[in-house]
Amino acid sequence: MTLTSTGPESVEVSGRDFPTNRGGLCRKGWTSTELLKHPYRVREPLLKDDDGVHRPISWDRALEIIRDRVLATRSRYGAEARPYGGRLADRWGGARITVCAFAVMALAALTVVWTLPLGNFWLFLGLFLVLFAAAGSGNGSTYRMIPVIFALRGRSMSTMSTGRKAAAALGLISAIGAYGGFVIPQVLNASKGATGSYDSAFYGFVGAYALMLVVTWFFYLRRSTSSVGHV
Repeated sequence: MTLTSTGPESVEVSGRDFPTNRGGLCRKGWTSTELLKHPYRVREPLLKDDDGVHRPISWDRALEIIRDRVLATRSRYGAEARPYGGRLADRWGGARITVCAFAVMALAALTVVWTLPLGNFWLFLGLFLVLFAAAGSGNGSTYRMIPVIFALRGRSMSTMSTGRKAAAALGLISAIGAYGGFVIPQVLNASKGATGSYDSAFYGFVGAYALMLVVTWFFYLRRSTSSVGHV
């Protein structure tokens, strides 16, 4: 159907010339304009309080809540995917699984940007779940790589055992990785404030995933004849 504005608070509805309905509308279609002036029409986001009452909040606050809950979903499902990344790494090699994880993450982030104008929530949620699962799997495969890398490179004499070096590296990498939950929301907020959208942030994430994919491939897969290539 077609809605035509005829004044500040006046809208006319008409049927479209379509082969199925031939320009006709059902009763719900003809009376749909009444919803625009209905006193109970939802015009702003509502948040349910602990007492069960829905109270209006600003759009910025609503987006912040959605962002925080999406990040919480990432932490939950990403963590659950880590053991699978480790198992795949045991079978196929940590470097291969990590490269595949970066590729899936880059593709998922690109698809999020490209499909945002569709306004499909379930597609948006599904893509983020894929992104979170790939990140969790990549995390598991990366932690599988670290001890192997130190073991392969520690065949020469050293004052510190390779096990201690690997443990120190794992602790340092874990501490740095913990900043992800803080940095990512800050990047999203900066993108929204500077450009009015999150597209720049997602393109930045895609660039970071691509860079890390290339680095992993260059050092641990490119030289397949080397022992490091079997990480």
